[in-house]
Amino acid sequence: MVHRIVQVALASLLTSTLAAGAAWAQEEPAGGDAGGDGTTEPAGGEGGGEAGGEAGGEAGGGGEMTPAAEAPKPMHFDIAGVVAIPLSPEGFTDAAGIGIGPVVGVSYAMSEKLALAGHIGLIYHLAKNDITLMEIPILAGVRFMVIPKLALGADTGINILHFSGDPLPESQTNTRIPLAIHAGYGITPKIVVGAGLWIPNLLLTDEGEDTALELIAYVGYMF
Repeated sequence: MVHRIVQVALASLLTSTLAAGAAWAQEEPAGGDAGGDGTTEPAGGEGGGEAGGEAGGEAGGGGEMTPAAEAPKPMHFDIAGVVAIPLSPEGFTDAAGIGIGPVVGVSYAMSEKLALAGHIGLIYHLAKNDITLMEIPILAGVRFMVIPKLALGADTGINILHFSGDPLPESQTNTRIPLAIHAGYGITPKIVVGAGLWIPNLLLTDEGEDTALELIAYVGYMF
């Protein structure tokens, strides 16, 4: 059931975003022929060029040129607030309430459309049936810009799950390999909102342990 939900969600997300991304990639860069081919002779000929150069040199303090605009930084740090809502299976939702917590990380742009990312977080799930769950995800992943301001992301790594509460004979700490699939939209150059699916225990599960699924949403700030 979990894998079916993931497949349906991914199919819908990828169909819409990849179609928009293909249209964006085919757009011609601004400027085109309007900038000319650089062969047109400047107005005023040699006289105008020499006079303008001398006048500009004297008036502008030696003719120093204005520095070009700085290129965008390839590396960004970020912090985000995350909300996680357990969806399935029944045993997991009976023991885990809604989770909230911070996630911090860094991203490095490999190109205009592709970036690498690493994050660590602490998600505290509200007590449910006298059981408390804490997750500590340590993740690495990729971000792909399908259209301006909209990126798809995938992350994996390790996830430490700590269960505690009166119904349990003792606290339990498990380490699992998770998977996150999400999409983020840049409201401003520094503020990003997003949502996706979080599988906290995709691999390294014990025999008979069901795969859990959570719906996540986040608001992040980049600096």
